[in-house]
Amino acid sequence: MNKRLGILLPCLDHSQRTFTLISSASQNDAPLTIFCEDQIIPTYHYTFPTMSMIHAYPYTGTLIATSLSTANKLNGFPSAFKRYFYIWDLEWLYIKDKKYEELLKIYQSVDLICRSNHHGNIVEKMWNVEVKHVVRDFNLKELGELC
Repeated sequence: MNKRLGILLPCLDHSQRTFTLISSASQNDAPLTIFCEDQIIPTYHYTFPTMSMIHAYPYTGTLIATSLSTANKLNGFPSAFKRYFYIWDLEWLYIKDKKYEELLKIYQSVDLICRSNHHGNIVEKMWNVEVKHVVRDFNLKELGELC
């Protein structure tokens, strides 16, 4: 069993997603690494390593994408032990020129985790996929059990 957990984020910005993840990480001692598409100057002292997304390519632990763009990249990382897409937001609603087939490939390519039953029901109906897990607010203890 591999207990290493990597989270793929667009960036460590001042969003609710980032704040919730940092709060969960500070209450958990599981081995966690954050990989970001865009590096920014940290405004907070993190208790976990943060790296550029390119370093996730050879990562051998469980990887969890948190956005459509990171989920799309996740499919190209050959060394990941397990792959998940944690659906924090219903991002496709905000895309102006939706390409259904491209989005469908992302939702069908990895196991899905939603942050609520409500999101899970919407995702299952919209994309005709099964949401494997519901984990509230980046609960790292629960996410670690998926490793």
